[in-house]
Amino acid sequence: MDFTGFCKNAGTAATTQGTAPELWKFNYGVGVTSTDCFTGITTNLTNYNDIPNNWKGL
Repeated sequence: MDFTGFCKNAGTAATTQGTAPELWKFNYGVGVTSTDCFTGITTNLTNYNDIPNNWKGL
């Protein structure tokens, strides 16, 4: 599965916070790409601190 940029910058114009789907908790087996999946949305996710750095693009 390729989640590259899946939620990148999502909600940046939103006035209320949202919660990211916890995609990083599932076991997809080999071949998962998560590069920049949750990049650019730090202030609009209630669970941003729960997201692993590799899913944040850090």
